[in-house]
Amino acid sequence: MNFLIAQRCVLLVVIVIYCFLGVVNGSITVVGRSPALSFDDSEALFGPQIKEAHGTLHVARPLDACSPLKNLLVNSSSSHFALIIRGGCSFQTKVRMAQAAGFDVAIVYNDKSGNWLLIMEGDAKNIKIPAIFISLESGKTLMDYAGQTGVDVTITANYYVQDGYTLKGVEKVFIAALLTVSVASICILLILCVMFVRDSQELPTHVQATARMSRRSVRAMPCVVYNPTVDPSDTNNTCVICLEDYARGEKLRLLPCNHKFHVQCIDKWLTTERSFCPICKHDARKKKQSPPVSASNPILPPPIVVTPANTGFTCFIPFWNYQSSTNHASSSHALQRGPSPNFGSVDSAPPLNLPV
Repeated sequence: MNFLIAQRCVLLVVIVIYCFLGVVNGSITVVGRSPALSFDDSEALFGPQIKEAHGTLHVARPLDACSPLKNLLVNSSSSHFALIIRGGCSFQTKVRMAQAAGFDVAIVYNDKSGNWLLIMEGDAKNIKIPAIFISLESGKTLMDYAGQTGVDVTITANYYVQDGYTLKGVEKVFIAALLTVSVASICILLILCVMFVRDSQELPTHVQATARMSRRSVRAMPCVVYNPTVDPSDTNNTCVICLEDYARGEKLRLLPCNHKFHVQCIDKWLTTERSFCPICKHDARKKKQSPPVSASNPILPPPIVVTPANTGFTCFIPFWNYQSSTNHASSSHALQRGPSPNFGSVDSAPPLNLPV
């Protein structure tokens, strides 16, 4: 999801830059007819830039300028502009042909209708005249004024680069706004990228401990039927999630820590909240480990009870002495008992003699 948001932010930045800059960076003005006509143009990325140029307009022969031009130009103080149609060869080829014929500016108009202006690209090697691109409608209109006397064509650049930027006040506002929007968009994009990388990495241990469980893992846990008469000492008779008492015969979910809850309560908790037990915080995804050995939880078994033939006498021998004692007793028959008048009485039984 974050990756899609980042992609949309990048697209938004491109659209904003395109809207602010556009492709219109100049205009062509035809003076000599009333009223004066003005057309938007787009300057080529190759060749020198135009600051301002005045001259006469000529239709290129051939019109596509893919071969040497046959126009005969008269030397004058004004510039000569060649009007060329798009297509047939590359833009730089058209400009080189116009340059070889003696033209000062090459004006290429589109061969398809539409108001979109293309940015001409190409190899700038040996190109010494500027070139601009205009729409098909603008080219057809200019063709009507080509070669007419008393018609002056002026090409003006809205901004140009020469020893740094030389901009008008409006362009400065646009540049400032563009920089502000661009910086803000880049910052947002970086933040989204960092979030995406962080989310894609493996979660830390402390985050994994609080992650949610899948429904399949929760349903794999055992269930028990609540019966208070089986174990009356069990004090876990209330669900700590809903605070409702368990009813006899109700099915409860048993966690690895042996805590029980209503099935619907604990299932919702483990799948939507956390993966640990609400009571002891034990991770339900892990089995309960055996408690450590201590004084209250010895590793040795409980004492063994030894009952002789006389059921009225019982002797308790610690485990660590039982093996040696029984071995000695079986070999030496030292474990003896005399007749007792009071059978079954511990007080009347003779003392138990164990070998030393």
